[in-house]
Amino acid sequence: MRRFVVTLFVLCAVCAGGEALAQNTRGAETHDVQITGTVQTPDGSRLPGVTVRVFGTPFRAVTDGDGAYVLAFTRASGRFILFAELSGFRTDDAALQVTGPLTTSIDFTLTPEFASDVTVIAEVPMLDATDDVSRIELAPEQVSVLPSLGERDLFRAFQLLPGVSGSNEASSGLYVRGGTPDQNRVEYDGFRVYHVDHLFGYFSAFNMDAVDTVELSKGGFEARHGGALSSVMQIAGKSGRTDRAAGSVGAGLLSFNGVYETPLFNHRGSALLAVRRSFQGPLYDKILNLYDNSPAPGPGGGGGVP
Repeated sequence: MRRFVVTLFVLCAVCAGGEALAQNTRGAETHDVQITGTVQTPDGSRLPGVTVRVFGTPFRAVTDGDGAYVLAFTRASGRFILFAELSGFRTDDAALQVTGPLTTSIDFTLTPEFASDVTVIAEVPMLDATDDVSRIELAPEQVSVLPSLGERDLFRAFQLLPGVSGSNEASSGLYVRGGTPDQNRVEYDGFRVYHVDHLFGYFSAFNMDAVDTVELSKGGFEARHGGALSSVMQIAGKSGRTDRAAGSVGAGLLSFNGVYETPLFNHRGSALLAVRRSFQGPLYDKILNLYDNSPAPGPGGGGGVP
């Protein structure tokens, strides 16, 4: 009789435990959830790269290039919070109640969050340093601040750099690492220039108003630059303005110059006209004729016959 009572008690306990386990299993029933939507700014622009996640879970998705996302997961019934996050924007959230299988759409709007202004002040280097120690690049703005006698000149600026010198104060020729001026190759927009001096060689023939950048290679240049023993100078011409017309004029001790830029073809192209004229002809010839019966040397440098 006693054994019968014990057996009956054990059976009741097992039945009660099974009932409780069945109730817990029904309470933890999971559901398939799929959420789609878009993320945009207040003005309607779609935002790519936004992270949409379910708070407290590892479930998350990232918006594509059109600002759309798809988030699918399996979860038990309950209330969940979704967050949309992107650096530089305020986080947006939405609540979601899951009581069964759910397919819904939730859109988010992120407002830009502006940080405080940061001012960075740096000093622009005078020269553009490169890995090649034999290569130096200059801009016309840098040439303007260099010391010069009478005129700002491209070749005279390079005479101040290491490895380059001039024969005397009256010549703008470049003597690169012991070479002579005729051993240098000068190219303007890829075309070789042979006569590079002006006013008997006192300054170069290039108008600084029509030059964008200049690069001088004192060695190690490519074989395509044939005919160069000392150096290769590559000059890039300046492009005209495409937004509006502009111009300027100036005069120095030895010459006057002017430049005019204007857009063309409904701002799809541009034109640039640069002029420089030395005073050798109109002014200095008259001064020399006052003290010399022979004509002043012409542009080629040859003397006249009395």
